[in-house]
Amino acid sequence: MPMSAAIPVRDVLYVDLYTTRTEEITVKLMDLSGRTVQTVKARTNGGRTTLSVDLGEVSAGVYTVQVLENNRISHTGKVEVVR
Repeated sequence: MPMSAAIPVRDVLYVDLYTTRTEEITVKLMDLSGRTVQTVKARTNGGRTTLSVDLGEVSAGVYTVQVLENNRISHTGKVEVVR
């Protein structure tokens, strides 16, 4: 998910992942100051997984998304929450 432009999202951010083994996955949504505003954790058993991040209570703005696999950052990107 590396990117320079923010992807617009409204209510739910879907993160599609493919893992080859069992992994602990964490998706973090952080504001521009680096404060974590939303966290979703899941355990995968390998294969394709879709995680959803509820943005209903998140203010409009640009956020950084980090995907961690077994506590290591595997992907980073930006989203713009629009209302």
